[in-house]
Amino acid sequence: MFHRDFIAIWHFHRKAIKFVALGMGIFFLGGFGVEALKDHLLQFILTHTLYPSHFKIVLVETLRVAIEEFSELLGESLTLYGLCLFVVKRLGGEKAGGVISERY
Repeated sequence: MFHRDFIAIWHFHRKAIKFVALGMGIFFLGGFGVEALKDHLLQFILTHTLYPSHFKIVLVETLRVAIEEFSELLGESLTLYGLCLFVVKRLGGEKAGGVISERY
């Protein structure tokens, strides 16, 4: 794909492309960014607390993993939603969507 193809896709359905880009950004920044901060975060907790304990280390690590997994899942979901919007418009499903919404 060349830049003309990306420009054509952008003009075809901007909303879908925005969701895909947002999802990919959240996925990469959340997944890899939190992983990169792992050593810095644990080192900060150990050096700036009066009583570093095993509980604090486990708590920080658990919260870090939860945030990392949540951001990856959110990014994947937004990317999938954007792709679904694109496919629905590409296949001409907007007319069918209107019929379905009128029926229900």
